[in-house]
Amino acid sequence: MAAVLWRALRKKIKRLVVAEQESVVWLYGGLMLYLIGLSHNAQVRRRGSSETEEQKGFAALLRNAIRENRPNFIAEEHCEEFLDRQGAESIAKEIALENGIPHKFCDPNTEQRIDIGYPSIIAIRCSLNEDLPNEELNLKAQSIEIARFFPVRERFWLDRISKCVGSDGIFICGDGHIESFTRLLSENRIGWKVAARKVGFVPGEDAPVQEAMDYLQEHPELASDGRWSAWPDSEARLDSQFGADGGGDGVGVVVHGGLGFGFDHDAGEGLCAGVADDDAAGLGEVALGGGDGGGHGGDLVERGLFADVDVHDDLGEGL
Repeated sequence: MAAVLWRALRKKIKRLVVAEQESVVWLYGGLMLYLIGLSHNAQVRRRGSSETEEQKGFAALLRNAIRENRPNFIAEEHCEEFLDRQGAESIAKEIALENGIPHKFCDPNTEQRIDIGYPSIIAIRCSLNEDLPNEELNLKAQSIEIARFFPVRERFWLDRISKCVGSDGIFICGDGHIESFTRLLSENRIGWKVAARKVGFVPGEDAPVQEAMDYLQEHPELASDGRWSAWPDSEARLDSQFGADGGGDGVGVVVHGGLGFGFDHDAGEGLCAGVADDDAAGLGEVALGGGDGGGHGGDLVERGLFADVDVHDDLGEGL
């Protein structure tokens, strides 16, 4: 009888949900992940430049989180390849090094995106041969990426983080991923706690995210449409090569903002507020190989397809 009661008690205490779903602790899991959701504009800075106020705020918050939680590692949604392409530095990596803490980039690079079949927002948008207004086509492409491909990238992050199982850490990602990524962590019995959200956001920055989420609710079929279950390798390769070779700063980085549309998309392939590209161009220039000789092809495509794209798709605001 005592054994039965003990088993029942263990089941009840196996999971502890506290702070209004802001934290899930697996008592027998071994890893606690402290999450920081931010605008990608606050995440990196151009090499040799001073930090913006948003970047200073993120840096102060991260240092405080380190003091409070004493993590054994710091990981983030970003990639060395895209940082090099942007001429940018990771603020989190600098802070990890100054504290003697191991740092890990978790976002897929160009070849890894091909391997996992992850298209850019531009590729998704261009594949929509539908008689809809441009604004709705853009919104539909964003919604498809959220529903069908964000889970692909988040599983990639989890695979990278899982190599650190057994120790607590801090993970930094676009704020628009917090809800879906914490669900994935819970499904895989990894403890998590949201340390901070909306870091570095300016007023109205997350409005495009909500707009895309609302569109997805109105069109739930986008989440189950079999056409988007996988991206053909040939198309993914062409898409990635266009971003890496045809556009020096990267294509497929269009809407990462708070899901941050209108800025770099997922912290990987674009610029960011602190690393912004000032050139303006239209879609016609892209068709001709890029108005400035190809050096900013990705930027040109994004500006042609998204009226307010000031920064690249992957480094947007919060995605």
